[in-house]
Amino acid sequence: MAYAYSPELFGTDARSLGTGFSHGLGRLSNAAGPLIIASIYTSSGYQAVFYFIAATWFVGALVRGSFGPRTRQLRTV
Repeated sequence: MAYAYSPELFGTDARSLGTGFSHGLGRLSNAAGPLIIASIYTSSGYQAVFYFIAATWFVGALVRGSFGPRTRQLRTV
């Protein structure tokens, strides 16, 4: 969903820079993921890991749906 949606957030002149920068920040935050998962697994077990991952995706979808601009039928110049 992110790869299809994020280029539409930036104008044509800044699309490559904006998309690359936002994906780069996402990649940096992914570096912490294994550490968080290992900590959750060690303290609470594998079920908690699945709940954490599901909650993370759910919160991300809610934030994107609530605060992301609507791009359907939008003409960009």
